[in-house]
Amino acid sequence: MVEAFVPDPARYDRGQRAGARLVETDLVVLEASMVDPDDPQRVSSSMVFLRQGEPVELFPIQIRYTTVEELDGWASEAGLEPSERWAGWGREPFTEGSAKHVSVWRAPA
Repeated sequence: MVEAFVPDPARYDRGQRAGARLVETDLVVLEASMVDPDDPQRVSSSMVFLRQGEPVELFPIQIRYTTVEELDGWASEAGLEPSERWAGWGREPFTEGSAKHVSVWRAPA
């Protein structure tokens, strides 16, 4: 069983993205991300915390995401068969527009 987000390459304009995640009177949180041009499934990001009267804090994040199809392929290579897939833990239907998935594979009976 795996819970993961469904990648959306359209989120990145020319391989990058920047924007505000939170804006309050004494705190601003920014996110900046870049797609690796040599591996488009690898993304480097940094969360930037700006707090009034405090030093800037940076929290770097590096991920290599995988697609639903890749996960299905790896499960198949391991001898597992797809069992269930939902859009969330409430067992919402998984559709092309789903932002995340909960996928279940089982060993054949």
